Amino acid sequence: MSQARHNPLSSADTAELPPDDHAIAAAIDAAEHFAAAAGCDGEWAMRLLILVEELVANLVDHGDLPADSLIALALARVEDRIRLEIVDRGRPFDPRTAPPDDDDFPPDAGGGAGLRLLATWAVVTSYDSAGGANRLTIEIARPPRTTPSG
Repeated sequence: MSQARHNPLSSADTAELPPDDHAIAAAIDAAEHFAAAAGCDGEWAMRLLILVEELVANLVDHGDLPADSLIALALARVEDRIRLEIVDRGRPFDPRTAPPDDDDFPPDAGGGAGLRLLATWAVVTSYDSAGGANRLTIEIARPPRTTPSG
């Protein structure tokens, strides 16, 4: 079995995680370290952490990943955007081609909640599946700063 490397992310770095029960927590931890190092805080960091959790959870739960494969995360801050790239060897899935949501399905039961968040908070800049590897790249823009009313 391959040995996984989990490196906390700097302002532009990568982490590789085995597709097991610990992958989600390790991915969130890595993204949290990245956000702190890159100066991404508040709602921007929260959106990153939730999207990382959703994307990695979907891979672990539904991606049919080989046990000896790794989920590779690459994060970089590009001006007022966070670029997240995920590479995996699971079943191909382009979130841009997912069927429309069923509004009658309770959001707390899953069923596309992650896809709705992805569509709301990020832009899928590319998706490719070639040579047995899937590569998804998204960008999360810095949310507008709000000032307290009063």
